[in-house]
Order: sequence, then structure tokens, then C-alpha cells
Amino acid sequence: MNAPVASLVGDAGGKDSRGSAAAAAAAAAAASILLSSAGGSDVIRRRTDPDLRGLVLQHLCVITPSGPGRGFAGAAVKLLATDLSLVLEPGQSLLVVGPSGCGKSSLMRAIAGLWTAGSGTVVLPGSASPAARGSVPVFFLPQKPFMPLGDLRTQLTFPGAVPAGAQGDADRALRGARGSRGPLPDVHERTPLLAEGRAPAASGMTGGGGNGTSGVVPSTAASETAGGDCTTGGAGRLPLSDEELLTLLDDVCLPDLVQRVGGLDVELDWSSVLSVGEQQRVAVLRLLAAGPTLAFLDEATSALDGPTEGRLYGLIRKRIGCYVSVGHRMQLLQHHTHVLECLGGGMWRLDSSAEYQHRMAIATGLHP
Repeated sequence: MNAPVASLVGDAGGKDSRGSAAAAAAAAAAASILLSSAGGSDVIRRRTDPDLRGLVLQHLCVITPSGPGRGFAGAAVKLLATDLSLVLEPGQSLLVVGPSGCGKSSLMRAIAGLWTAGSGTVVLPGSASPAARGSVPVFFLPQKPFMPLGDLRTQLTFPGAVPAGAQGDADRALRGARGSRGPLPDVHERTPLLAEGRAPAASGMTGGGGNGTSGVVPSTAASETAGGDCTTGGAGRLPLSDEELLTLLDDVCLPDLVQRVGGLDVELDWSSVLSVGEQQRVAVLRLLAAGPTLAFLDEATSALDGPTEGRLYGLIRKRIGCYVSVGHRMQLLQHHTHVLECLGGGMWRLDSSAEYQHRMAIATGLHP
């Protein structure tokens, strides 16, 4: 049975949290103090739990420098989110929306572990033992997929099959997405899942500083999201056969790719041979092949037309147990159970997809 998305927020109760100017100013000041005292070190605590099948955020504050200077020292602080807490469980999915420049992608990267400036705790699924590190508990899809050197089979099974020398390229690409020259985070650290508070249901949770009021957004997860490969987390998977790869290519609307390029063992400059839309479809194929416990998609279908995007998200909804997306198109609402709206200045609002759609209809005058 699906548990609700739980939210420990400031200023709960359905109000627009952009009105909490004093709270936002206090949160920004606290963020500046945090940066100054931390000396620019990584301060978002990140843990993994082998029993977790979703995502836990506890009092997450995400900040990024927006002024001159190297690193964080002396740089102006831009507050992306403050006091953001939620629990996302199997069968639930979160769509992050908001105006351009509000920090949606940076917030996503902070949650996924690619950006670490701020405070609070992120708990992610992890492998049960060091021997299980071949499994894929968490999968991240950027807007522009990484295409390593190698044949077509390598492209389709990345990062599970990386040729010699390509791992260094992959690490450099990951550091580029992370915006740091520092060491990559160790996502295999295993600690017990931190307890998350729960409270009576309340719609329209808003947050960003305040009194720490608790609330719960009811679950609206569709029943089919528990099916497919979402229970395996990629553990113990065998290499995919050619037949399985061909089936997956058909699933992601690339049925003729193998014939077009001359076979699975052909090596080409894939970033040039494939359009951005085709690269995004290959990236979704990798996600489906890996079958992770939790997936992050940062505008990962932005180059696709509406019908193709809908088809791919339909597959993701059925086969991936829990996922978080950044996107702009309203049609994505039908493929997510909840919406996190970034309001700017560290403010945010958490709704079910139905509640968000209802609010948007009223705001645009489409609701009777």
C-alpha cells in the first residue's frame, strides 16, 4: 500500500509562501552565515539506506553563489529552497515546476547528490552490501545525455558496460553536471533511515522558513506504478541479450536504429550521429534497462514531441517505482502523483497533481 508524501514545512495551510518576506529574509541570512562558517565545504548531509525504496528529504536548504568570486567565499548567496522536507515512497512521483531561473535543475542536482551547498539531510536508496555495488539504486538523467566512446551496445547499456578509458570521461561529465572539481559523492554509504514525522492530511503545503508546522499531502499514486521492474532496483541483473535490447529500442521509438547504423557492434561518434531527441530516447532506454529504485530526470525528454514524451513517461510510470522530474509541459502532470512548485527566494509549494491542476485552471480562468 502506498504511503503518503509527508511534508515537514514552514507556513503550512495553503497560503502563498511568497508573502512570508520576513521568513525568507531570515532564511537567506541563515544561509549566508552557513556558507561563511562552513568555508564553502559540502554541508548537505547525504545518506543511503538499503531498505529505502524512495526518497527522504529533511529540512533541506539549497543555496548557490550568484555573485563574483571563486567558490563560495565572498560570493552572494542565492537561496533555492529552504526547510523542504518530504517522503516519496514506491508508487509516487514528483514533478518539479517553476519559472525559468528559479533553480529547478539545481534543486534536482542537490537532491541527487551532484550539488552539495546548503544544509539538511537527503536519504537515498542504497545497495545492501559492497558486493551489490553492481546494482543501480539511483539513476540520474540529464537534459543532454552523456554518450561515451564505444559501440551501440555500450550506448544502450551505459553505465553498466563502460569500455576501458571511458569511465574517466564519465566521471568528468558527472563533475561538470555537479559544478565542482571535488571528489564524487559516495552513494554507497549505508546508514539507517531517519524517522520522518507525520501529521493529519492537509492540501496545498507551502514552505520556506517559518514555524516548522507539519502536514501531509495524500497519496494519489496509480495502481500500475507498483508493477514492472521497480522492485528489483537493478540488483543481480544479467547482461541484456540482443533480443532484449531490440525490444527496448522499439519501446523507446527507435525500432530501426540498429539497421540504420549497421548493427549493435558498430562504433560511431554517437553525439553527432544521433539527434538530441534520439539521444534522450537512448537515455530513457538505459533507465528502463537499469531498473533503478529511484530515478531523477532533469528535463530528460525536452527535445521530444508530445506523443513520444507521453509514451516514454508511460513506460517509466509502469516500470520505475519512484522518480523525480523537472519539466515544463502540462501533459507531464498525468505521469506524476505530486508537484513541487518553486516560487523563488527559497519558497516552494507541494500539491498533488490534481490539486495543482485545479489551481492552475482557476488561475487561468479555465475553471467554471
